[in-house]
Amino acid sequence: MLLDGTDMSVWRMVYAGRFQIVDGALQAIPGNGLGLLWCTRPLPTDFSVRLQYRLTRLERGRVRLFPRPHRQGLREPAWVAAHFGFEAQIDDLDWPDGADMHRTGTIYGATDQTYTPVAARPPGKWNDYEIRVRGQDYTVLLNGQQVTTFANTNSSRRLPTTSASTNPGAIHW
Repeated sequence: MLLDGTDMSVWRMVYAGRFQIVDGALQAIPGNGLGLLWCTRPLPTDFSVRLQYRLTRLERGRVRLFPRPHRQGLREPAWVAAHFGFEAQIDDLDWPDGADMHRTGTIYGATDQTYTPVAARPPGKWNDYEIRVRGQDYTVLLNGQQVTTFANTNSSRRLPTTSASTNPGAIHW
């Protein structure tokens, strides 16, 4: 378990915004610019990230899996997710171009994923979201239904975890 609803001691914030625990759940407080809340605990090569989210209005969110921010040599560590990781979408606003590959449950920008549209519950309702990672194979489920599968072939992105080099866990809103 990465978050028990009370203790954020293994989580760190990089740059804009912040998260707080409210009634056992993380609440995003956006800032001006890119910010990342990331988990400092290494994850194994095979893992699942399960979470529930509830939007208060139609908006965008992301769950990003990436190497540790400060070990990639970037001037602004918050960008490590964009350059070295994968982004599982929470987006029912059709951004940026309305393409299916940018909707909730997809891996952003992965043109070779297998995608089946699944509607998220409306604002105010909780959604179950799961990302299963087995080596470099990704599966995303929304409310128990498979949305996408994707096999990573890019060796510079989301490499297998080791306690010394990477940590593929973050939430970014």
